[in-house]
Amino acid sequence: MTIKVALSGAMGRMGRRVGAALAGMEGVNFTCGLVRLSCLAADGCAAPLVDDAQAAIDHCDVLMDFTDVDRTLELSRLCAAAGRPVFVGTTMRTEAELDTLRKIAVDIPILCGPNVTRGAATLFGILEELARRLGPDYDAKVLGLHHRAKKEVPSGTSGEIARRIRTGRGDDAPPEIVTVLAGGTYGTHEALFAGPNDEIRITHTVTRPDIDISVLRAGLDWLMTKPAGFYGISEVLAE
Repeated sequence: MTIKVALSGAMGRMGRRVGAALAGMEGVNFTCGLVRLSCLAADGCAAPLVDDAQAAIDHCDVLMDFTDVDRTLELSRLCAAAGRPVFVGTTMRTEAELDTLRKIAVDIPILCGPNVTRGAATLFGILEELARRLGPDYDAKVLGLHHRAKKEVPSGTSGEIARRIRTGRGDDAPPEIVTVLAGGTYGTHEALFAGPNDEIRITHTVTRPDIDISVLRAGLDWLMTKPAGFYGISEVLAE
């Protein structure tokens, strides 16, 4: 089965990488890149660029979105009305924004993937249990190091790590996130658990900017087969 995919934010830093991956992915038809009117004449996308969101949604099986929160929620509502699944790579800044996305997911499958590397997605899946076992005797912190031009602070990966720790510990609030922007690093995230006598540090570092095609494809296949609901990328890789 060929999956028709539209990509919102196709000309952004991450969108360009995702678009290149989609263009070379077997069994995927990269139908269009959805962009703002001002970006229609841009070069570098492997699919036609369009600014008509409804048309893009009507002619795809799955919408992938790598934009900003307001645009993500707007497009997700349009997808819900059209019955199209959504793969969200956008950074959700607050729990309220995630709750809004969860409410939209009552009508369609929505997969939230703030980091589409296999290592980070796997890390999300084990942090809850680690945090639960260590308990409140260990202070939990999240550290993120990114390139100096990064706009979303804290990153979606940092936010997801913090949410997983909060869930595992049963805390009222997520742990503190510290972000450092410097140089051209692709991104490093660390979950720190500091106890009275020892520490556990788990670090994930992106060493190459390439997209893991197998993770993207697994997410697309998941969305095509699952009922309406809100899903995390770690759930996809756990199957």
